[in-house]
Amino acid sequence: MEFTLRPGMRLMRTMGVAGKFGLIAVLLLVPMCTSMIASYREATEQISIADRERDGLRYSRLLVQLVIDLAQTRSLADQGQEPGDAWLSLIHEIDDLTLAHGDALGTTDDWRRLRAAVRDVHDNGMSHAERSVAADLATRHARQVITTVAHSSHLVIDPGLDTHHLIAVLIDHIPRVVIAAADAQAVRSPHGSGDSLSLRLAAGDLSAAGRRLSLDLTTAMTESPWRGLRDRVSTEAWDLSTTVNRSAQVLEDAAQTGTWPAANTLDSVNLTKAAEGLATALVSATDELLTQRQQALSRDRSRPLVLTLVAMAVAFYLLTALFRATSQDVRAVLEDINAVTTGGVDEHRALSGSDEFAQMSRAVVYARDQLTALVGALKYQATRDELTALANRALFTDKIQQALAGGTGQGTIAVVMLDLDAFKDVNDSFGHDLGDRLLRTVGARLHRNVPRRSIVARLGGDEFAVLVTDPRATQTPAELVSKLEAALAEPIDIDGRRLRIQAGIGIALASPAATGTAPAIGAVELMRNADVALSEAKALGAGRSMMFESSMHDAIRARTELFADLVGAIDREELSVQYQPLVDLATGTLYGVEALLRWEHPVRGPISPAVFVPLAEATGLIGSIGRWALEQSCRQLADWQRDFPDGYPLTVEVNLAPAQLADPNLVADLVALVQSSGIDPSALVLEITESALVGDVEQALTRLGQLSALGVHIALDDFGTGYSSLSYLRRLPATILKIDKSFVRDESDQGRALLQGIVALGRSQGMQIICEGIERPDQAAALREAGCHLGQGHLWAPALSAESISRIMRRGGRVDAVGGVDSTGAMESATGIDSATKIDRIPAPRRPAQPASPERPTGPTLGHGPA
Repeated sequence: MEFTLRPGMRLMRTMGVAGKFGLIAVLLLVPMCTSMIASYREATEQISIADRERDGLRYSRLLVQLVIDLAQTRSLADQGQEPGDAWLSLIHEIDDLTLAHGDALGTTDDWRRLRAAVRDVHDNGMSHAERSVAADLATRHARQVITTVAHSSHLVIDPGLDTHHLIAVLIDHIPRVVIAAADAQAVRSPHGSGDSLSLRLAAGDLSAAGRRLSLDLTTAMTESPWRGLRDRVSTEAWDLSTTVNRSAQVLEDAAQTGTWPAANTLDSVNLTKAAEGLATALVSATDELLTQRQQALSRDRSRPLVLTLVAMAVAFYLLTALFRATSQDVRAVLEDINAVTTGGVDEHRALSGSDEFAQMSRAVVYARDQLTALVGALKYQATRDELTALANRALFTDKIQQALAGGTGQGTIAVVMLDLDAFKDVNDSFGHDLGDRLLRTVGARLHRNVPRRSIVARLGGDEFAVLVTDPRATQTPAELVSKLEAALAEPIDIDGRRLRIQAGIGIALASPAATGTAPAIGAVELMRNADVALSEAKALGAGRSMMFESSMHDAIRARTELFADLVGAIDREELSVQYQPLVDLATGTLYGVEALLRWEHPVRGPISPAVFVPLAEATGLIGSIGRWALEQSCRQLADWQRDFPDGYPLTVEVNLAPAQLADPNLVADLVALVQSSGIDPSALVLEITESALVGDVEQALTRLGQLSALGVHIALDDFGTGYSSLSYLRRLPATILKIDKSFVRDESDQGRALLQGIVALGRSQGMQIICEGIERPDQAAALREAGCHLGQGHLWAPALSAESISRIMRRGGRVDAVGGVDSTGAMESATGIDSATKIDRIPAPRRPAQPASPERPTGPTLGHGPA
């Protein structure tokens, strides 16, 4: 063995490492490349042959069409008719193909002679008999050219092509059929024999050609692996076979009866069309088979190429890796250590040592020291806020978890969340640089004013948090909050600007776990509790603080669940519109109604509008709900105007939420709704509250003006409870003033005087006055004496169904005080949700066996609440 390897070892020793690996690479890759090139060349040649076959297929298709045309010309000549000129375009197409592929297929001379013969057939100087003979000769010549094309293009001799029977049908059987049909037509021509034997022979030839055609087509469709072949040619094959059989049967019948068939009974035109259709289908099918073969050849050609390239790449990669591993391992380790410890590839540190392994040892020690320092720096960056150097959320959460686990001593711990008020205004007014300096100052003040061992963190933006573990501070959290508020209240001087800031504060308390037990609450949950308390504090206004209570979390969860239920309330038909009567105080009759939205929750029972309307406004659902309520009210108004055309002028008042008034599509939607419902727009009253004018006042006034121009009346609802009534009363296109129920219920002398002043103000502007919340007859009498026109309230009826309002209208519209509705209406009043009791919390789910008792909310309508 050693003797055998000695020459190779001697050769290897004379070469360098790179030369050794290069020689091995050449010995491996050269045979692979040679095999790949040979395989690729063979597949490419097969693809080019397939291209040549497709050229021959197109050529053969035109020649077969020419044979069909010549046979048709012969038949027309035998019938004494002149041929058409379709052959001219066919000649031009074959000319183009001959020019492109004639030399390669060896058909240039043959086509030149055939072309002259075809032109002779269509010579106008020929007699019909001469034209028939010339067409027959040209047909025979064309079949010879077809055979030449089929052989020279490999269509009939290619063993790898699964189209032998299809090609046979195309280039042999279809020409035979049309020639046989032409021969049969010649028998019955004036110069034909027309005897019984000739007819029988013609019928036999035509039947035999048809049978061979059907047999080869059946064989092709049976043997071909392509399942789509039958769908491509079966219909055309059936048409041609049927036409051939019918023509052959006509000839047989003529031979038996001795009666010559009529000219049209041979169906030569349909036979010609069927032959053309089958030829076209065969060409399409064969072209598809050739395409499939070319695709297979392309895949076969690409697969060895890809595999060889992959193998070469893998071999080259492995050889290169082996070369690097055996020649430069130590130097690579040294370079990598230097790059890691110095932080740059181009920087190198001189390492001393007796050899490369000693240098590697020294480099590892140096790298250990460098990496220790880097890990410390990275840990600091990962746990500290970059702007304020305070703890970040990750470190704060970790410290809370440690405190809850009992790692920082016993006693209650507190998490304090702080969110600066109006900090965005500082950034917008003075820039982010000043805002960053303000945040750093706030962080420093918090750090100075918290108890010892407390952790101050910046959670993000203008939100800070404090973890207090000192038991003395957590026992009196109010003092801790006061100290933080006092620290923040001191003015902050930044570049001569004295800024005063406030913060909302939320506090959550928890007790650490006993030794050996898991904490009762997690860090994330404790932070969430503090954040919930902070949200409640922010909702109360600027500079407020709140201590977390479990009811806060329950309220938020219930609010979230209720919002999820409200999303699909319309589709589930849980929302409904009820109507509270507006009564003429002078006559006690029904003047109009106010549409009020109601929600009957399937589990919680009736939900107060004072609960779900603000929720819809806060979550953006008020727009879709308001549009639905407006549409329902208009549809109901249309029904009343249709059912009571001669009644009193009933009006329907619908509340508009501020979000609806801000909708740019409000006017267009209302116009479309009025047109589709067919209501009188003057009977529709849109109520707005003063809060709708707080935003873009000019835009709101413009939109209200457009609504008023449509004929819709505008009512100012809850007048006197806002802060802009007098400033906008003159500019508003309002014709109705609704006085809030708080003025109606204030029976003091000052309240009565204020009420009379509001009524006088509205009357001076020519406005109709409506008083809300009337519950007693003496209130109605006092309001009538004060000059109020209309009233609504539980004195007459709560919100009723549309059918109850219809019953009031059918009996003349009289609404008597205290029980003025009929029994059905009284029942609805007793089971409705209108009451003087205010609901300001989300109702809990009710049990099916114990229905919730009715509640009667009186909160603000905000677009859809109860009056």
